Amino acid sequence: RQFDLPTIESIAKKFGKKFNQNSNPIYINGLQLKTSGIVSSELVDQIRSELKSAGVAPVNYWGKKFWILRRSIRIYLFLIRSIIITVFLNYREKFISKEEANKRKREFAQFLCRGCLKLGPTFIKMGQLMSTRIDLLSKEYIEELRGLQDDVPGFGKATAVAIIESELGAPISELYDSFNENHFAAASLGQVHEARLNNKRFAVKIQRP
Repeated sequence: RQFDLPTIESIAKKFGKKFNQNSNPIYINGLQLKTSGIVSSELVDQIRSELKSAGVAPVNYWGKKFWILRRSIRIYLFLIRSIIITVFLNYREKFISKEEANKRKREFAQFLCRGCLKLGPTFIKMGQLMSTRIDLLSKEYIEELRGLQDDVPGFGKATAVAIIESELGAPISELYDSFNENHFAAASLGQVHEARLNNKRFAVKIQRP
């Protein structure tokens, strides 16, 4: 479904963003979409959903305040739960078999990996650091946390394109002859896409929003 400019303006205002009728930019969480006057509601919704999944804070004052409070609560709950599980595992290890203890350690390590991925780059980096400490952690933790080194999921395609357009100030079609929206590598701080310009291949690294 397509919308003309008045509907675009209403979409931008709905999400609390700015709208400039002269240059036709649409702002979604600080990302300026470059359009030729028509944009689909699906694209706006997709970018908004991807930014929310990536844990990006809203730009409006009260939205950002609430986001900070919610994120702080999530971090504290994750840390408290991790401490409780660690104490419980150390206590239960005395009464269960070694195989069962190793199984529970691996399950806890998987919980830590999921928590680090949800909480973002800082925690992913912490997980990567801990995956190198074979002097402190057992192999179950090391093996699971190593997944944070080379198996980090990327963020959405539409968001990647929106970031490039917002930073470079032009539609993606004007910046490159072709741009692969599917990333071929992702890490804690960004992901990499392939692009072509003037018959040359480029690796475009995009920082996580």
